[in-house]
Amino acid sequence: MADEIDLAQQHEELFRELALRVARRHSRSSSSEARRCLDCDEPIDAGRLALVPWATRCLDCQLEAEARKRRA
Repeated sequence: MADEIDLAQQHEELFRELALRVARRHSRSSSSEARRCLDCDEPIDAGRLALVPWATRCLDCQLEAEARKRRA
């Protein structure tokens, strides 16, 4: 049971961190400014944003994040 609680707390912490990063990025950006990746700070490709408007990472960083998640 303790392992499940620890895992839940880790997930909660990660989600909170991501939400804060998105909020900070949103407050700093203007509508004319390109959206930037949360991980590498490079602009997110307009084509990616057209397909996935809620994207917070560039494609390379998103693929890496998903690979890390699969390994965990």
